[in-house]
Amino acid sequence: MAECVKTLVAYDRRVENEYRYRLARIGQFVHSGYDEEMANVLRFTTPYVAGKVAEEYAFALDRLETYTFLRDDEDGHILHVDGGKKSYVFRDDDWRCDCEFSVSMRLPCHHVIAFLKSASAEGPVIPWASIDERWTCPLRELKKVRQFSYERYSDKDAGREVLATMTQTQRYAEALRVTQRIASELSDIDETDEFRRSLDFLEQQWRNFRQKTCEVATPREPGEPGKRRSAAHNDSDSIDELKDQ
Repeated sequence: MAECVKTLVAYDRRVENEYRYRLARIGQFVHSGYDEEMANVLRFTTPYVAGKVAEEYAFALDRLETYTFLRDDEDGHILHVDGGKKSYVFRDDDWRCDCEFSVSMRLPCHHVIAFLKSASAEGPVIPWASIDERWTCPLRELKKVRQFSYERYSDKDAGREVLATMTQTQRYAEALRVTQRIASELSDIDETDEFRRSLDFLEQQWRNFRQKTCEVATPREPGEPGKRRSAAHNDSDSIDELKDQ
């Protein structure tokens, strides 16, 4: 009976550990072809970084027997690597090598991995400390943001130009542009009588516009007849101008 209870307790504990392990891996990258060393690298980096480290890791295992490591006599943290086309130097306190890969990528190179593998050092064969922090992906707490608002699209406004509200300066500049075009046309008239008649016509239109007695055409829908509205407005200046006429 006691043996059965121990077996059940051990099974429950194993199932609980497996559940915690699977729960901790939620949201993390996995690769079925990686061993434990590479799985740990992929756990806190990206697939791109893990792929680069995997190439160095495989190359280090292949060249493990060809490399020889000699510790420097003056500085005990410096090791010289021989056995390849070139000789390289790396340190065992930060695991930085002077090879092109380590200098450019700021990742553990195959020289360091081969040394740790051959020395049977305690801890991981791929030193995590030599992985630059720019390649790591720490978990960040998501912050709540305000939801954006939207305006419902209406078919009535389809194909119609939306006019923005103009400032007084913009309105003055636009009106000045139109009046300059009119003045340019008037200056091209050669006959004096025709010029006077055109000028009187424009002055009359200006009086009507100032007195709010002119008719302004309103925008119309396609297929509808044109509509006009007239606004009557009397003030002291307008009455005096009417008397003058």
